[in-house]
Amino acid sequence: AVLSTQSTVSSGINAEYGGEMFSVSTREPWIRKRLNKTYDRTAALNVGRVLADRMKRSGITCAKLWDPQESEYLSAKTEAFISGVRMEGVRLTEPRVYFPAWDVAEDGESAYHHKDDPGAMLEYLERKAAEHRAALDQ
Repeated sequence: AVLSTQSTVSSGINAEYGGEMFSVSTREPWIRKRLNKTYDRTAALNVGRVLADRMKRSGITCAKLWDPQESEYLSAKTEAFISGVRMEGVRLTEPRVYFPAWDVAEDGESAYHHKDDPGAMLEYLERKAAEHRAALDQ
């Protein structure tokens, strides 16, 4: 979340079941001295960029944004912060995770048979998903 006061902008990343992992604030001297103002949209954009850089250096490439206001409309500073995070290549959505079904088909084939060949497994899973969609459409 991006937190803004009348004099600073700060943000942080919290672990799902723990405390804060990273934090960035315009109170940090090396950030403060590079900004004209420590509380405007430009400050929020740069806080987002620095936070994203720290995340990427630690191997984190995606995160879920929590908005303390939880409103439909984001403030200009929050939008600038989001832009800064995205500029650095961090996604604000959960990654797509495939859980292969190990159920055995009528012909005896299953995803397990393709576990050593990712290309074949992906082809098998796409074929099964297409069959499932076709069955739902009927």
